[in-house]
Amino acid sequence: MLRVILMIGPEAEPVLARLQPVDQSAVTGIFSSAFRFATSSPPLPLCDIKASAQEQIEYMITEDDDAPLLIADEVIKLEVKECVKSLFARFFQCLEAMDSEDVTCRNGSLRMVVSDLSWAFQILTKMEMVRDFVVTWVETSEKLVKVVEAMETAAETVEIRVKVTEVLPTVKRLQMVKLWLPFVRETKPLVDSAVTDQE
Repeated sequence: MLRVILMIGPEAEPVLARLQPVDQSAVTGIFSSAFRFATSSPPLPLCDIKASAQEQIEYMITEDDDAPLLIADEVIKLEVKECVKSLFARFFQCLEAMDSEDVTCRNGSLRMVVSDLSWAFQILTKMEMVRDFVVTWVETSEKLVKVVEAMETAAETVEIRVKVTEVLPTVKRLQMVKLWLPFVRETKPLVDSAVTDQE
């Protein structure tokens, strides 16, 4: 682009004068704000904006020229950890609500939080920050299996389980397989059926 502008001649000077180096603090602020919103629990009318924030984050860490700087930024890493911690707090609240048979949480909030966790896991994988996520997921797996077995299974919950199993250390994998295998056996026909219905 710069070569083309330079070939234009004096008319290019105003354009060149506008070019500025990237303001890292502004990029960090945009990323942090978008990540906070992408992992929040907004009212239904704002869910489209939340989906846009998630797409923006994905773009910023995969296709943007500044992706390596974002991934290495300690301020961003800290913000991401805090957001994921808050997401897990909402997840645990939903699990507790399931015990008390809170119908609203069972029907909507848990699915939304699990979907957000699945998205967050993909982002954390790209940022090479999955360790804390995996540890927390393993610690809550036993309770989660019991809760999800008692409810209708959504297809997106399977993906995160498979990914978590893949990243675990070998010693933990056997434990997780014993825990998740019976559940996956029951879930697979439901997922296959849902995919067939969509086609």
